[in-house]
Amino acid sequence: MYTKPRDSWGFVHALKVGDQKFVDSVVKSQVFMGLCFPPMASAQEEAPAHAPPEILRHLIPEIEIYRSLKAAKDTKAPGEDGLPTLIWNRLCKYLRTIITRIFTSSIELGYHPQRWRSARIIDLRNPRKPD
Repeated sequence: MYTKPRDSWGFVHALKVGDQKFVDSVVKSQVFMGLCFPPMASAQEEAPAHAPPEILRHLIPEIEIYRSLKAAKDTKAPGEDGLPTLIWNRLCKYLRTIITRIFTSSIELGYHPQRWRSARIIDLRNPRKPD
């Protein structure tokens, strides 16, 4: 479909997901939100795993958490929390003390949520390259 330059401003093509086609802007935005920020799984109770004493003596410094968050690429896919890495990178300078407390408490309590220990890996194939 070709649109003239003056007609293309504000024009958004229909969105196709599977066999469904969406043309309404509000519905398209809701579909995008659902795809980019899927709902989180419900929290499940887990038995705490106590940290060994040698780890407790060497808790993670705030600057190390800050550097790790800044080193992550903005284009990485979001984790189980649904927050894109770009958001983490932008917020880490304001929330790094709170984030450090969360990680430190996790180590001290020996509680490491399953969501922190799992990843969903999606293989994106390049159609121009052989397997």
